Amino acid sequence: MRALLGEPTFHFALLALGIFALHAWFGPNADDAVAVTPQLIEARRAALTKQLGKPPTQGQLDAEIDRYIDEEVLRREAVRLGLDRDDVIVRRRLVQKMTYLLEEQHPTSEPTRTELQAWLDAEPNRYTVPAQFTFEHVFFAEPIDTAPILEALASGASPSGFGDAFVHGRRVRGRSEADVSRMFGDAFAVALSRAPTDSWMGPVGSALGTHLVRVETYSPSRTATLDEALSQLTADWKQAAIERARAEALDSLRAEYVVRYPDGSP
Repeated sequence: MRALLGEPTFHFALLALGIFALHAWFGPNADDAVAVTPQLIEARRAALTKQLGKPPTQGQLDAEIDRYIDEEVLRREAVRLGLDRDDVIVRRRLVQKMTYLLEEQHPTSEPTRTELQAWLDAEPNRYTVPAQFTFEHVFFAEPIDTAPILEALASGASPSGFGDAFVHGRRVRGRSEADVSRMFGDAFAVALSRAPTDSWMGPVGSALGTHLVRVETYSPSRTATLDEALSQLTADWKQAAIERARAEALDSLRAEYVVRYPDGSP
């Protein structure tokens, strides 16, 4: 008998008998039947139609219903045996679904322009139009003495008579400092931000060569108008409204539960 008690297969048999005993004692009854309703069949038919791109055959639909029954039986058995307890993944999924449910129960309305303007006025630094440059330049692919050319340009000579062709053209219109950095490099963008307007300067280096540059216009960074930032303002306002509604709903739910801490205090 002692040898039998030491056999792993004997332990497994006892565990199996225990599970079957629990199933017999607490098992499902007629009132706990897995219901295959007309609504369920139509929902599965619609899902298969969407998945397949055409209505399913009767065999495909029957297989889908059988899959549902198998899943439901396994789910119920897992819950009956307590497999859903202390499972981090299950816990997170339930919390996520409950959060979605709370959000659906407390939908947000569309903000008015007055509400969006107040939001913009409260946080103007979040919604800005970056500084923008419009400039022309003369590009030199190879090292060259640019001093005489710079002097000629300063005296009114046409820039079209000097330099090499450039991939972005000789004139760059309405670009932000970030755009200029991507096109010419960071050092070029910094030099441009410090340049006077309407006068030739240089040489300024880039990743591609050397440039003589004349900044035509410079528009400093500014707060965006309501219409310029409308899309982002609306998204941010709605997200804040969702978070407020979620917090209020959660506060109401927490009020229905007693929470006790290790020291016994509520």
